[in-house]
Amino acid sequence: MIDKQSLIPHKIEAEQAVLGSLIIDNDLIVSVTGILSAECFYNESHQRIYRAIIELFDKDDPVDELTIGANLKSKSELDETGGYQYLADLAESAPSAGNIVYYSKLIKEDSMLRELIRVSCDIGRKARDPEQGLSDLLIEAETKISDLSKVMSKKSTVNIKSAVRESMLKLDVRVDNKYETVGVPTGFYDLDKIISGLIAPNVITIAADSGVGKTTFALNIVENIYRRSEEKRATIIFSREMANFQLSDRIICSSGKVDATNYMNGKLSQRESDDVYKAASKISKSNILMNDSVVSIDQMIHEMKYQHRNVEGGLCLGVIDYLQLVECQGKSNREQEIAYVSRSIKRTAKDLDIPIIQLSQLNRDPRKRKNKRPIRSDLRESASIEHDTDILIFIYRDEFYDEESQDKGIAEINIDKHRNGGTGTIFLRFKGEYNRFENCSSNNYA
Repeated sequence: MIDKQSLIPHKIEAEQAVLGSLIIDNDLIVSVTGILSAECFYNESHQRIYRAIIELFDKDDPVDELTIGANLKSKSELDETGGYQYLADLAESAPSAGNIVYYSKLIKEDSMLRELIRVSCDIGRKARDPEQGLSDLLIEAETKISDLSKVMSKKSTVNIKSAVRESMLKLDVRVDNKYETVGVPTGFYDLDKIISGLIAPNVITIAADSGVGKTTFALNIVENIYRRSEEKRATIIFSREMANFQLSDRIICSSGKVDATNYMNGKLSQRESDDVYKAASKISKSNILMNDSVVSIDQMIHEMKYQHRNVEGGLCLGVIDYLQLVECQGKSNREQEIAYVSRSIKRTAKDLDIPIIQLSQLNRDPRKRKNKRPIRSDLRESASIEHDTDILIFIYRDEFYDEESQDKGIAEINIDKHRNGGTGTIFLRFKGEYNRFENCSSNNYA
């Protein structure tokens, strides 16, 4: 006869190893709390012991067999967990402390598998219901799986000790980072000096008048991410304005520095032709995903979550082009729709722990002013965009409004809002014939 208990995913030895290691070395507790909650343990006694350890640690009390036992005894749980002898056995048989994160991840994986079995059984039961619609059931299944992944991968409430530890680790990265960025480098080094790259889970809004170069700027950032070939994770681009091949055309022309008009007309010189195929070969090896078919924000979010779970390494960046073209059902007016879209993007960036670039159109007000540089009130249709974004960037090119401008070929990139840092304006060269923004001086990204 098959022992049903043995079929339930769990590893008692791993649970014992983690608890024993925590008892003999309290400094390890911080490294485990970000991975495990008490519910991750299969053995109920182990759940109680782990809760006692965390309670003592949070109160800054010593954590050992005696204090854990006293904590359990105060809740009438000591005898049920094996008493002081079991606590001593855990400490005595603890393996190398260096393996505690590995064992913790094994426990977490088994916990996820057990919850997945429960969710699957629930979905299977509903699938047998003849009145259950297929579409609704598929959405429910995907939502539950997504929620499971989110809940099991993160703890929503932590003691400040864990947060401080994470802050110090991130500081160490910033101190040691030779590229002066913490997040994914944009390739525009003056911009990276201000925003420290694209940091998760920031939402970065790039706004400009129609035709100034929002899409080009965003695509240049994506191109720059893979130019140095250090980033292996995927970027996903959602376009409601252009087809996938049109985005590809722009990236190829920018990467190859090929005149876009000649490219579209098919009138390429031999040098341009060579540059096109060389650029196409290089770009095709980049881990860039494109989607021009999704319509609603809910579809975009589902696709981002799906790709983040299934591509190797997950996503490093999401790009949405552009907000005002993204559809949202069930809202009474367009401003409410944009507000829902904006909040959904913010929530998704946090859930997936990735930066998301969203492009935004402006209203017509800048064209009516003498000084046409965009300001926050120019954001089209919803003030929620300004509220939800972490970094707000305006693009301004004087030659777009004045053919006689003395600043032809110069783009102003104004970091108008930066929730966690400074603001300011940087300058880039704009080469419209190549669909390309460039740094104004030599750099590591050229």
